[in-house]
Amino acid sequence: MPESTLFPAREQVPLTTPPYHEWPTTVGGYHPVFYRQDSGYLIRFNALVDFAIAAEATQVNIHPVPGIADCTVEEIYRNLIVPLALGHQQKLVFHASAIEIDDFSVIFVAASGYGKSTLATSFLSHGYRFLAEDGVLLEQQQSVYMVAPGYPSLRLWKDSWDALDVSDNAMDSSITSTGKVQLRAISDDLHCRSSRTLRHVYILGDGNTDHVSIDPMSELDAVANLLRHRFLLDVAHKTVLTRNIRDVSRLARYTTFYQLDYPRRFDV
Repeated sequence: MPESTLFPAREQVPLTTPPYHEWPTTVGGYHPVFYRQDSGYLIRFNALVDFAIAAEATQVNIHPVPGIADCTVEEIYRNLIVPLALGHQQKLVFHASAIEIDDFSVIFVAASGYGKSTLATSFLSHGYRFLAEDGVLLEQQQSVYMVAPGYPSLRLWKDSWDALDVSDNAMDSSITSTGKVQLRAISDDLHCRSSRTLRHVYILGDGNTDHVSIDPMSELDAVANLLRHRFLLDVAHKTVLTRNIRDVSRLARYTTFYQLDYPRRFDV
């Protein structure tokens, strides 16, 4: 994990150099813009917060804008900055959700808006604990991979919250700055706090279907999909990219992958 220092609030200073990368703007989501600096990197969330990240991603200096709530800064740091920093430290971190089944784990890998959090929460409402959300960290131990437990929280849109009916005395809910419902598990009955051996990886389809399908994926397709959903701080860092491709290829050799698709309609 990177070390972090929270500085007093300040206005964002105009930057003279162009960004080297930015994420597409998504409805209700954040829009980080990436800049290189002499000391490392700067990730700017306009009118919200700046994160100055050391070159090796071991230290993060946090500079919020005046008037921005601490919980918003914490949410961005936890869900976006920490996975990016871990990825730059050459760890395997994917945009995914992870759940526990029979002392093993499975993960659902997908882009934002594909329903992985809703799917993980639906398992939660049927008695299965979740492990991690958004940034899922995998650690290799010989020929198996372990899924590390993440923060004990899930975020999903209000319609998913209403449809799944996951109200529970062991869950604390609040509305995030993006309008999502954030569920915090306050009981070990809901959140698994120990690493679990990875059993399967499911790559989610886009939901443009009328039926449920679970199809085995080839090793090549698995690698291609995983590379699209990893957390990368510097998309041009050759050393990190080379190591990442090697590690993803090894993961695809040792793990079973499936393409999972289903209609994204609550009535079915």
